[in-house]
Amino acid sequence: MLYDARPDSASAGRVNVFHCGTARPMLITVPPGVWHGVQNVGAAPALLLNLPDRAYAYEAPDHWRLPHDTERIPCSLEHGAGPQRGDPGRF
Repeated sequence: MLYDARPDSASAGRVNVFHCGTARPMLITVPPGVWHGVQNVGAAPALLLNLPDRAYAYEAPDHWRLPHDTERIPCSLEHGAGPQRGDPGRF
C-alpha cells in the first residue's frame, strides 16, 4: 500500500494498493515522500526484496516510521481488505 504525502504531486493524498504474489510478482518503485506499508495476507510465507538506491546514512537518516493508526495517512493495512483505519498494520 502506498500513500502519496508529497504536497506538489499530481497524486497527492491518494492511496494505491497492490496485490503481489507468486502468480503475480511485481517490481514497485517507491519515490521519496511516498509512505509505504507491506502486509502478507496469504497463508504461505511471503518474500519481499528491498533494494534501496543508496546505503543507509546513520549520521543523516532518511528512514522514518509512523504508528499504524496515524491520522497523517487516511488508510491502514487490514488483512485481506483495501484501505481501512484502526488495525495493526504498519507504515
